[in-house]
Amino acid sequence: MRKIFVFGLMIISILIVLSACNVEKVNVKANPKVQAPVGATSLSINEFIGNFEDELQKNFPSMIRVNSNPLTYRYATDIINISTDELFTTGDMDFSQFDFNQNISVSIPSIPEVSLDGIPIFPGAGTSTIPIEITFDNPNDLVSATINEGTLILSADNLTFSDATVTFNSNDVNTSIIDGNIHVNLKDQVLNGTNTVSLNEFDYNSTTNTFNINVSVSSDTEFKQIVFKKEGLNFNNSGSNEIIVPEEIKELVDRINLSSGELEFRWLNGMNVDFNANISSTSIKASGTDTPLNSNQVFTKNTDYSTSVIDLSNKYIDVSSGKINLDFDVEPAGYLNDEVTLNGLIKQGDNLSFDFSLGFKDIIIESIKTKNTTFSGKITSGIFNFDEEFGILDNVNFKTLPATLIINKEGIEGNLNISLLASYSGTSTPVISTGSSGNEFTGDFSSIFNEKPDNLEMLYSIQSDGLTIESGSSISGNIQIDIPIDITITKESTVLSYESEGDMLGRNDENRESINEALNMVENFKLFFKVEDTIGVKFKIYLELNENKYQIDFSSGNIQSIDLGNIAKNIVESDVYKVKVYVTLPVGDYSLNSDGKMDINLWAALDSDLNIPIKLKGQE
Repeated sequence: MRKIFVFGLMIISILIVLSACNVEKVNVKANPKVQAPVGATSLSINEFIGNFEDELQKNFPSMIRVNSNPLTYRYATDIINISTDELFTTGDMDFSQFDFNQNISVSIPSIPEVSLDGIPIFPGAGTSTIPIEITFDNPNDLVSATINEGTLILSADNLTFSDATVTFNSNDVNTSIIDGNIHVNLKDQVLNGTNTVSLNEFDYNSTTNTFNINVSVSSDTEFKQIVFKKEGLNFNNSGSNEIIVPEEIKELVDRINLSSGELEFRWLNGMNVDFNANISSTSIKASGTDTPLNSNQVFTKNTDYSTSVIDLSNKYIDVSSGKINLDFDVEPAGYLNDEVTLNGLIKQGDNLSFDFSLGFKDIIIESIKTKNTTFSGKITSGIFNFDEEFGILDNVNFKTLPATLIINKEGIEGNLNISLLASYSGTSTPVISTGSSGNEFTGDFSSIFNEKPDNLEMLYSIQSDGLTIESGSSISGNIQIDIPIDITITKESTVLSYESEGDMLGRNDENRESINEALNMVENFKLFFKVEDTIGVKFKIYLELNENKYQIDFSSGNIQSIDLGNIAKNIVESDVYKVKVYVTLPVGDYSLNSDGKMDINLWAALDSDLNIPIKLKGQE
C-alpha cells in the first residue's frame, strides 16, 4: 500500500515539474491506450526530399520539379551552338591571292639619218639629170609607219639646191627648197622596212666637183599608224594564277555560293590599240547551270583609269579540288607574230604603255555547301560533374534518365547525323544518336550517372552528307533530361539523424531527484515509436542509447516499443542520458512520392500511467 502511495506522490511531483516545463499534455490512466502525448517529437522525413534535391542540383543546376508522384525533375540546357561563322567566313579565304597587275610599254624609235658621200658634180651652177638613189632602213622594231605629217630633208655639203624632183618609195612627192635644202612632204607616205629616196633631177650651185648628201626625217614628224614588232605585248597566266584553299576549308567545304561580288578590271591604255582579254575559270560557275566562267573584255584607249566588272551574283566557287583557278589572256587587238598595229597620232620618241589589274571585290557569301564530312567538339556546358562527393547520391543508381535532344537548324538544308558521346576511361560511348531526319531524338543517361566517372567529357559529333549552310546560320542543340526518382539504393545510407535535446527525459537540477525516484520504483519503462508513412519508401529506424543500438521493426504495425527497464538504473546514474534516432534508406528499389510524408512520434512511458514526450533536434 505504501508503495502505491509513494508512487502516486512521485507522479504528482513529476506532473508538477513537467507542467513547469511547458509540456502540453501528460496522460495518466489506469489502463491507457497507447498513444503519443501532446509535445512528443514528430519527425518529418519529408526533408529528405529537400536533401535529395540539393544533391541533384550539383549535377543538374536549375532543374525543376515536374511531377510529384512519382517524383520527377527536369533539367534542360543548351549543349551545342555552332555558328556558320565558326566554320567559314569570307575572311578565311584570301581572295587577294588573285590580285594581278601588269604593265607593258613600247618606245617609238626615231628614223636614223643616212648619207651618201663622194657624189661627182660639175662645179658652179647647173642642173643634174642623173638620178641619185638613197636608201635607209626602219629601226628593227618598226615594221611600217604611215605618216600623218612629216618632212624628209635632203641637205648637201658644199652644194645648195635651187629646185628638185623627188620620188619616195616610187611615189611622187611634193618638194620645196628651204635654205638650199630639199624638203620633201611625206604626208600619207609609208615607211616600209627599206625606204628609197630618188633624187631624179635638181638644180644646184656647187663649189666643188663632189658633194655629200644627207637624208633625215624631221623630229616633228607625226605618224598616224605604226606596225610595231615586239615580243611580250601579251600576257597569259593559264595554270599559274591560283588560290590554294586552306586545308581546314578544303576538308569541309565543297562549294561557296556567292550572294554578290565582282571580278574587277582596271586599266589605263595609252597604247593606241584596244586590248582584248579572255577571262575564264573552271572553279567559278553559274548556279543552276554549272557553266564555268568565260568572259571576253575589251580595254579601250583612255587617258585616265577605267574599270569594268564581271558580276559574280548567282555564281558559286567550286573548292572541292583544294584550289581556285582564274585564267586570263590579254593581248593587243590584231597581235600576230609579235606585231601590233598602233593607230593614232604618234611621234618619234613617244613612250606608250598599258597598265592592267584585276581582283575580287566585295565578295559576300550567301551559303556554303559542305562535303560529306564530320565535325566535332566538346560540350562546354557541363551536364554532369562527378568531381565532388554526392552524399546519398553516391549510393544511388537511377533506373532511367531519359533524355531528349532537340536540334534546330537555322538556314541549313540537308541531313545531319548528330551523336552525343560520353568519353571516360579511354572509351567513348554514344548516348544519343540522331537519324537523318526530324529534330527530336531520345537517349538515356542513367548508365553514365550510375558509373559516376570522375574523368567524364561530353562530346558531340556531327556528320553531314552535304549541307547547304546560309551565311549567319547556326546549328543548335538543347538537351532535356527527365529525372524520375525511380532508383536503386546500392548501399544502406543514413538520410537523417536526430538526438535528444539534452536529457531524453528532460531532467534538470529541479526535477532530476523526483524523476530518478520514479524510475527506481517503476516496473515498466518503455520507449514508444509511432510511424505514419505515405511517402512510398520503407525507411529503417535505429535507436541509439549511449552505446546500445536498436533497430525498430515496424513490420507488425505502425506503433512499436522498446523495453528500457534494464537501463533505468543507467539513466538514473547519468546526469544527462541522450537518445539518438537514425533514419536510413535500405538497399532496394524505390519510387518516391513527394506528396506523401513520413512522421515519427517518439515518447517514453513509465509503467502504463505516465507518458513523457522526448524532444529531439536534427543533426547535420
